[in-house]
Amino acid sequence: MYKRWCKYHEVSRDHEEMTHRFRSFRACAMAVYKDNNSGSSQVSQLGPFADMTKAEIARLFPPRGKKNNPSSSSPTVHYFVII
Repeated sequence: MYKRWCKYHEVSRDHEEMTHRFRSFRACAMAVYKDNNSGSSQVSQLGPFADMTKAEIARLFPPRGKKNNPSSSSPTVHYFVII
């Protein structure tokens, strides 16, 4: 399944990198499976960041705005990714 995901999202990984990232991918796949079998009408799917760690995602998508300044004109944006 991980190899098919890599091919679909055009992600190139050598065997060592795939072994390293598989844990994150597996956790994400299990969460998607549970969500989709929970009886909810919402459908989850594996996206292009499914094999990334939370730290990697946080570096790619830092929150916008200032957390400690409630009068900031730009809202804080939270990115939700199933990990």
